[in-house]
Amino acid sequence: HELRTPLNAILGYSEMFKEAVYGPMNEKQTNMADRIMKNTQRLLGLINDLLDQAQMEAGKLTIRMDVVKPSDLLEALHGVMDKPASDKRLRLTSEIDPHLPDRLHGDPARLQQILVNLVTNAVKFTDKGSVHVQLFRKGNDQWGIQVDDSGHGIPESQLPFIFDTFHQVEGADTRSHGGFGLGLSIVKQLVGLMNGQIRVKSELEKGSTFTITLPLILPGTPS
Repeated sequence: HELRTPLNAILGYSEMFKEAVYGPMNEKQTNMADRIMKNTQRLLGLINDLLDQAQMEAGKLTIRMDVVKPSDLLEALHGVMDKPASDKRLRLTSEIDPHLPDRLHGDPARLQQILVNLVTNAVKFTDKGSVHVQLFRKGNDQWGIQVDDSGHGIPESQLPFIFDTFHQVEGADTRSHGGFGLGLSIVKQLVGLMNGQIRVKSELEKGSTFTITLPLILPGTPS
């Protein structure tokens, strides 16, 4: 938590410089401020992952159930991920199964975290093509999240380990993106706390599909 305060200060001042609060900025200065912001946000993301992992290991991370609108989840996802996708000239698309209720019972913040983590991962390891997100209904008592990408894919030998804490798929491309290898581990643990399941299918140079299934609980359902 002590690391967050100075990083948030750096982020805030960088935003002020970028918005020319203290006077006009030339293009090079604006670009530098933007790079400072992006790298600070990346550090904050890593710190948040480490804090979540520490809470999970201590058994202190809890799921806070509330009303969730699938449409709000996708709207917020696009708000965060449209620019990173467009920066790589990727198409980020999404859809909602018409049979999925417009309101569910779940943890909105943690569901959003799951979506952003999966799509961030997909965008990182996709150089051309698209990332597609689908929220779907499965039978009468389950719903799910599916993220498809046309990226590099994951070697079959690595698939059993990709959800392990601090695990990263070996390769120069993975190293160039940095990170601690916590994103997928956190996703799996959050899904487990929600009594759900996650599975992955992948083929080298053709892409990957991550599918999560969760209990379908409607607002007002007795716990």
